[in-house]
Amino acid sequence: MLDAAMRRALAALPAREERPAEYGAFFLGDHPVGAVPPEVAERLLKEPDASTRGERIVLEDPGSDEARDARWAALARDLRRESGLIPPLAWRNELLDVKDLDFASDRREGPSLGRCERALFRLLGMRTAAVHLIARPVEGEGFLLSKRSLTKAVGPGLWDTLSAGMVAAGETPLAAMLREAHEEAGLRLNPESLRPLGVGRAVRRVETGWMDEVNFYFDVRLPEGTVFRNLDGEADDFRCFSPEETLAALTEGRLMWEAGTGILLALGVLGSLDGTR
Repeated sequence: MLDAAMRRALAALPAREERPAEYGAFFLGDHPVGAVPPEVAERLLKEPDASTRGERIVLEDPGSDEARDARWAALARDLRRESGLIPPLAWRNELLDVKDLDFASDRREGPSLGRCERALFRLLGMRTAAVHLIARPVEGEGFLLSKRSLTKAVGPGLWDTLSAGMVAAGETPLAAMLREAHEEAGLRLNPESLRPLGVGRAVRRVETGWMDEVNFYFDVRLPEGTVFRNLDGEADDFRCFSPEETLAALTEGRLMWEAGTGILLALGVLGSLDGTR
């Protein structure tokens, strides 16, 4: 019965989407960093240092780390003033590293091309990195999940991995996972207790633009009686689901897709590093 549930859950995962033909490649100088639809490309070309090169939309690369940070900050301010481009809840005052898309995503290779406000990444189709904690009891079966707050901009009220979040500018995936475990579940984990489980990739159109995200999954075993306490207002509840309940939640759309990828990795259903179908 569990095998059949696994097949249904695997079928529920969204397939990786090809970039729509109307999207133009977005470059910072010679570095490919994103993809934008025509209406965003038109707005970008109003910037004094933006131009087209064939089908590319190119923002001039100021070169230094400091100058890049300043340029991304100015662009964020400009785009935030445009009505309808960035939903109010999407603005987080969080900085993420801009990465060259030509470098291997699963190893976080390549230098940072500056730090940019998180809200621009989906709008400009730039790659993000996220971490997910696949938590299981030391004894017994099942998965320890958290319920996303109803105030979340994405997936409000859905079940999710115990802790999940973006890799911030300058962070490693491991450091981000330790931080998120504390903020979202009140856990102070020893780095040695975390086992890298695999890497998934989510590439698809979303409400706020184009999603290109690398998801790093970590496995941890927690003793019975571990107390969870959300510190950042992003989780409303915690619960242990049996494997069958977890797979049913994924199949029925009650579990975040990215969490489902990690669950299937943990169950051995996905054997490769690419968690999409």
